[in-house]
Amino acid sequence: MKILIYANVVESAINCYNINTLIKEKPEFEYVFVFVDNKQKTKPIIRLKTLLKSIITPKSEWQKDAQLIKQKVKKITPKIAKGKYRSFFVKSVNGKESEILLKRISPDIILQAGAGILKHNIF
Repeated sequence: MKILIYANVVESAINCYNINTLIKEKPEFEYVFVFVDNKQKTKPIIRLKTLLKSIITPKSEWQKDAQLIKQKVKKITPKIAKGKYRSFFVKSVNGKESEILLKRISPDIILQAGAGILKHNIF
């Protein structure tokens, strides 16, 4: 079975944990990664506003707990070994480049792991 995993270039600890668990449980599957580098889409002023908001706004108890969980998961989870699997990089999860790549790879299953919302053209 061929599984295509859409992931963000900046990997989250939880997604890495889930992907590593899947690979560990089902090593017989063929895994192909498509890493989406969508950093260019966010304008610098929006990134600055987001950063300032995160500094100024006090965190709720839930956010503090989520951050602690993320830190603990990150400590026990290795990064995805990009060199071990076929990997591709695209600028947009729903762009023409992704469509062409999907047709070429022809996966049995597509997993979205933090790359963004998949639109109709990808399915």
